Amino acid sequence: MKCKMNIKKRKFLVNFAFVVASLLACKNSYSQVPTTSLEAIEFGIHEQEDRAKEFQKKIEPQVDILKPQEIKPVPLELPKEDQCYKINKINFIDNQNDLFFWFESYVKPYLSTCIGVEGIQQIVNVLNNSLIEKGYITSRVAVPEQNLTDGVLDFKVMIGKIAAIRMVEQGDLTRSEDTNWGIWQNAFPIKSGDVLNIRDIEQGVEQMKRLPSQKVTTKIEPGENPNFSIVIIEREKIKFTSRIRFGTTVDNSGSKSLGRTQLSSFLAFDNLLGISDLLSASSMSNVENLTQYNMSQSLTLSYSIPFYYHLFSVSNSYNRFGQTLKLTTANELSRGNSNKTDYRWDYTPFRSASAKIGIYSLLSIRRAESFISDREIITQRRKTTNIEVGASVKKMYSRSNFTTQVAYREGTGWFGAESDFQKTESNQMTIRPKIFTAQFNFNYLFTPWEKKIQFSSNHRLQYTKDKTTATDQFSIGGRNTVRGFDGDVILLSENGYLVRNDFTMPLGFLSHLGNYNTYLALDYGYVWGPNSNELVGRNLGGTALGLQGQFSIFQFDIALATPILKPKDFKSNTWNLYLSLSGNI
Repeated sequence: MKCKMNIKKRKFLVNFAFVVASLLACKNSYSQVPTTSLEAIEFGIHEQEDRAKEFQKKIEPQVDILKPQEIKPVPLELPKEDQCYKINKINFIDNQNDLFFWFESYVKPYLSTCIGVEGIQQIVNVLNNSLIEKGYITSRVAVPEQNLTDGVLDFKVMIGKIAAIRMVEQGDLTRSEDTNWGIWQNAFPIKSGDVLNIRDIEQGVEQMKRLPSQKVTTKIEPGENPNFSIVIIEREKIKFTSRIRFGTTVDNSGSKSLGRTQLSSFLAFDNLLGISDLLSASSMSNVENLTQYNMSQSLTLSYSIPFYYHLFSVSNSYNRFGQTLKLTTANELSRGNSNKTDYRWDYTPFRSASAKIGIYSLLSIRRAESFISDREIITQRRKTTNIEVGASVKKMYSRSNFTTQVAYREGTGWFGAESDFQKTESNQMTIRPKIFTAQFNFNYLFTPWEKKIQFSSNHRLQYTKDKTTATDQFSIGGRNTVRGFDGDVILLSENGYLVRNDFTMPLGFLSHLGNYNTYLALDYGYVWGPNSNELVGRNLGGTALGLQGQFSIFQFDIALATPILKPKDFKSNTWNLYLSLSGNI
């Protein structure tokens, strides 16, 4: 009896020692190689959440119909004419509610100058060009009959308005109303009687074309009354089955411990309620030796709906991870899961023909649990809530374009979030960090030796003064960050900078078989912060040479990657083959 008691006591002490050792290790800086069960769980869930986020971007691609500004500038200096009149005042007739308020500033330089017929026409061109530039393409300025001897110049403003909006089936010569599933009213911020601005129409087109299955174009036709136009929305007729999209991807982006082969799938329903809304579900999983303690999986549900210049979306992502960690004396069975719900609002406060500004706010509620040998580690149970606000700018030029985004994220106590750690001199870690992030993407097309080469440079930055857990940290090393590495080992810390450069050239001699490109990648990443002190280094650099293509419903990406800069003790294969095959219907 006493012997049995000692055996039970010994088992309890061994398990207790494992838990205590893991907890103590978690308080120290996070190594790039998981050495304890809790590190393995936190690392595994962090990586799975990042992979799921990247895959979700492919399901809901960003749609922009921006184009380079093509308006030719009109000379501001007026021509000298023999017959002219000194103009001391300029009036705008029928400029309702001072709608085109900028006219006054445009004509101010011409006051107290001698203006002739050619000069007046040049001013008209300047004003009309400004209307086109700002989207009022059916409004215009004209010169009524008048006597200029009193020094007053009158311009008549003819405001173009919308007589009606009609959605018709593309190719229907009768132009009868489109009675197929779906409406346009919540996507287009226009109605009959509004002043016609092409930017409002472009916004509606973007909102409807968010759905890959929805093909939309617009035309503007004259109305029955002067200065009134009819907006025609032409939509391609599709079958019900075309609104249901399915895709799957097989790649070797997994880890050595869980198996390289990864399977990702998605199912999307376009225009579910007929209001240009989108419902999607996606999943990811390792394939080899799949068990409770050898898994890395995620399931994401997402729904979004547009309204004028707004986009509202909600998503829920469930991730789970399990691994058997081989220690010196025994094996630890560790697993964990996280559940994250995001509520997001996007708004476009400004757009022109070639640029637009966006702002957004995001509320994230995350819950996480960790288990060792089927016993939950209560101290690792996480209930956190974060708010995030950000702004973005997109600009299109004739041969290039750029996108920049800045954001600020902060942890709060909302919606049942747990209290922050009690800070002491030895532990300054927080689960409510204040984090600043920035992104900058630049694309440029150049044609050396009559070859089209697309250069893209994508930059990411994260900065915080806080000491954080792995969930809020910046990682580098692997095909989604710094290419060239196998992804089994990463560098992870509070702050980080990453740049990914690609030179892409189409292979014209294979165009009869499909769309094929070859690319050269050159990446660099750097991390720093309190947790970086225990890392083997802070810099990674890598390169990859790849071939990507599309034929029929399939897309593939093959690349050979290798490190070019890494710390001495940072382990990774010298050559890494990246493979990916996708099919979408």
